[in-house]
Amino acid sequence: MKTIHASALLVLLTVLTLVQSVQAQERRRWRPQAKGAAIGGAIGGAAGAIINKRNRLVGGLIGGAVGGAAGYAIGKRKDNKNKQEAARIAAANQAMAEQRAREEAANAAAERERIAAREKPKHGLGVASTVPVAIAAVPATLASSTQVIPASFLPNPTYGQADTPYASSQYLRRSW
Repeated sequence: MKTIHASALLVLLTVLTLVQSVQAQERRRWRPQAKGAAIGGAIGGAAGAIINKRNRLVGGLIGGAVGGAAGYAIGKRKDNKNKQEAARIAAANQAMAEQRAREEAANAAAERERIAAREKPKHGLGVASTVPVAIAAVPATLASSTQVIPASFLPNPTYGQADTPYASSQYLRRSW
């Protein structure tokens, strides 16, 4: 009977151990100040105990305190350098991102100018290569005729300039 209870308990503990999901915790890094203080305190305590032969406990405590303070100062200086380096890298990345955005904006403006130049008729009287929105409502037989378009619409020399009337149309409209 005792063997059955022990066996059942062993099986139960084994099952509970294997069923639980095991996750490793994320290891947090030591801050440079804490790391420096710990190393400095250990080295200072050992050195103080070795140096003070009459009372090793007092020498160890004093050496540990001095070593910990020195280690903290060294760690703080290292942390400040790391922060300055991170700020310098962030500023460089920001400058590169702004430069990239300016280049993309310039490329987009140049592309818009190329499209506007391609759509603008060269002689000023004919139809552009694409059908404007104003002509889309005109029947196809009339739109293909080159005499109807100049009679109804005038070329817009200020096409694409936002501060002028009819900036989005290749043709000026008659106002009657």
